[in-house]
Amino acid sequence: KTDIPITTTWNARGIIPESDEKNLGLTGNRGTRKANYAAEHADLIIALGTRLSERTTSHINTDNIIQVNTNKEHDYGKTFYHYNVKNFLKLLNEKNFTKENFKWKNRINSKEDVKKPELEETYKLHPELVIQNILKHCDTNTTIVIDAGTIPTYFTTESTLEKSGQILFSGGLGPMGYSIPAAIGATYARHDDVIIAATGDG
Repeated sequence: KTDIPITTTWNARGIIPESDEKNLGLTGNRGTRKANYAAEHADLIIALGTRLSERTTSHINTDNIIQVNTNKEHDYGKTFYHYNVKNFLKLLNEKNFTKENFKWKNRINSKEDVKKPELEETYKLHPELVIQNILKHCDTNTTIVIDAGTIPTYFTTESTLEKSGQILFSGGLGPMGYSIPAAIGATYARHDDVIIAATGDG
């Protein structure tokens, strides 16, 4: 109804396809320029089902945050509603809202990500090149399970996700080596997917 721009946390990537122009991508550490600009300059942030960790909030300037979460422990201390997100959105959609602000949208869209320089094919294995080549062969029926370390950074900056949970990771709660047992679990949950485990560091 409103075309309010959307940004996501690490765990919510792909919940709305990242190819959708309304989805600005990941916000916070390793976030896109558009998403971080929007979060930094927003007058109001509606935070749905997120605990608003320091990785997400470090660049946010407004205190005008409406947070909706079923977990009271994640009360960020602003306007907090202990509520189911799906029910909250249903109620919200019954209301009439002012349509989008074109100036705001244009300001956000002017913040394109800086293009990375092309990496030359050499005898050295650049992590970016390896991951770019892996991702070329992945589709929505591929689940990638990533480890702790620098791997989440590489896979985050190189990928565009079209569905929720295409990339699984521990969210900072798992040690190195998490990806192999987690990938075994993913094969039971997603019988028809190709499962890739990315492990190691550097």
